[in-house]
Amino acid sequence: MRITLLIKGDLHHLEQVRGDTSRLRQALPEARITALESHQAGSIVGLAQRACEDSDYLVAVGGDGTLHEVLNGCLQHGLARQALPALGLIAHGTANDYARTLGLHGDMAELIELLKLGNCRRVDAGRIRYRDAAGKQAQRYFLNAAEIGIGAAVVSNMKATPGVLGRYLRYPVAIARTFLTYQPKVLTVRSDTGLCWRGSTLALVAANGRYFGSGLCITPQARIDDGELSLTLVGDASTADFLRHLGPLRRGELIRHSAVQYHRARQLDIEHHDEAAAVEADGEPLGTTPVTMDTVPGAINFLCPPALTA
Repeated sequence: MRITLLIKGDLHHLEQVRGDTSRLRQALPEARITALESHQAGSIVGLAQRACEDSDYLVAVGGDGTLHEVLNGCLQHGLARQALPALGLIAHGTANDYARTLGLHGDMAELIELLKLGNCRRVDAGRIRYRDAAGKQAQRYFLNAAEIGIGAAVVSNMKATPGVLGRYLRYPVAIARTFLTYQPKVLTVRSDTGLCWRGSTLALVAANGRYFGSGLCITPQARIDDGELSLTLVGDASTADFLRHLGPLRRGELIRHSAVQYHRARQLDIEHHDEAAAVEADGEPLGTTPVTMDTVPGAINFLCPPALTA
């Protein structure tokens, strides 16, 4: 068994992670275990891409953004290859929303057990094409969710929010700050399933996972392996509307509001009018509209609890 840990190098718990790596070696003495630390933003993509050739498992050690980089390195290595490594996760991020969807604790003890049992599930990825900072078309894959609109602004504000607030408060504070200043963009949204929307749009979320924003169940009907993206389209909602529905969002309830729509799609095309809208995926800012999205069914194997492998 060949296991490569891809570690976000600026983790607050980096020494604990290094100790956990020693635990993994002791628990799996026959395995060949490599630990790679990244100390430069975005460099995990390249590390993962190179590690694909010589690994059975790639384990992201960080949050949703780290997992996003590992996925992209893996799929950029060769989407058509049948022998790509399976992915695993030790969740040390701010949100850990994909782990929440999978029902993962995200600790080393769990990872050791999953590796011993070999519990994997084939999961979908999303693919998004957008405009980068230079105005050129770029492409990324995502496991959890991509969002156009206020969520991308929230991500930027969250990164600027002091860490002293703690991992559970940074997202709500960033959301509240963003709602005070953000202006919805006019978008046209079309899907292969018949959605045709044009209007002032606060957010469009396309997801395989159920959660984003540190536990907000934005797409309660999403599944990780059904070959479709679950869509939540929010029109011109107010700050008061959003705050009033924080409780139902955390409880995973459908929002009953005239500005909120739920759809499913395999492909999406989004265009802006007058002003481009910001784009993020898995909590990572990407660029702006126009955007196209589609699904890559069963793109990758993922280590997950036995209840999800049936």
